[in-house]
Amino acid sequence: AAIPADWHGETGRLTPDLLKKIVPDIAARQVYVSGPNGMVIATKQMLRRMGILRWRIKTDYFAGY
Repeated sequence: AAIPADWHGETGRLTPDLLKKIVPDIAARQVYVSGPNGMVIATKQMLRRMGILRWRIKTDYFAGY
């Protein structure tokens, strides 16, 4: 999908650096990840590698993607 010309926010893949930039205190937050199965699994793994505690990560999978 094309990015609207008036969009001024971040674009691209979600990375540890981008998350830390947007949410500097992410390690102290509850993190909710929702989407297709593969995306949720990959994002959860990335968060765990960032040191986010397992109990702070809540997931919800969209079936059929």
